[in-house]
Order: sequence, then C-alpha cells, then structure tokens
Amino acid sequence: HLQTLDGLDGANRLSLFLARSDALARLQPLVADGLLSSHPVREPKQTFSLFTWLNNGGAVMDWLISGIDPDHAGQDRIPTVVVSIGDFGGWLKLSRTHLA
Repeated sequence: HLQTLDGLDGANRLSLFLARSDALARLQPLVADGLLSSHPVREPKQTFSLFTWLNNGGAVMDWLISGIDPDHAGQDRIPTVVVSIGDFGGWLKLSRTHLA
C-alpha cells in the first residue's frame, strides 16, 4: 500500500517505514484502534452490510472479489466466477435466500 501511495504522489512512505525496525509495532495498534472505532467500518451501509452480518460474510466477499477480472472494473455490472448461487450456497452451507 505504501509503495502504491508513493507512486501516486512521489512521497517516500515505504522507505521511511522500512528504515524503522519498530514501525509495525508502533503502527499496528493505531490502525487497529482506528478500524475498531470507525462506525462506517463496524456498520457498513447498504448491500455490503448484508454480507458482513452473515457468519460466512467474509468468505462470500472474498470469493466474489477474488473472482473479479480487474479489466472489468469500469463496467456498470461486473461479472464474477460465481455461476450458480445454489452451488455457492451449498459450498458455504447457506441458503439461496441468505445470498440473495
């Protein structure tokens, strides 16, 4: 992530991070606190929140996201590798209703 940000604005975040052996130990608690205290992260809105409330919500999102071709990012509808909702639900032990 740091390399990507540096590529966007020419900064040197990655080299600064790598120069400090304690950087991760100092940064991780701040990031964790920020995520845990963020209302939008804990309670996302609209369709995304449906997936996060499922017991297997993480698996659903991971499967859908990993099945997206980056070349399709600009389309209004983005196809995934999920062909059958029934088969997908069977793999996750969820009903089609939970995935709809």
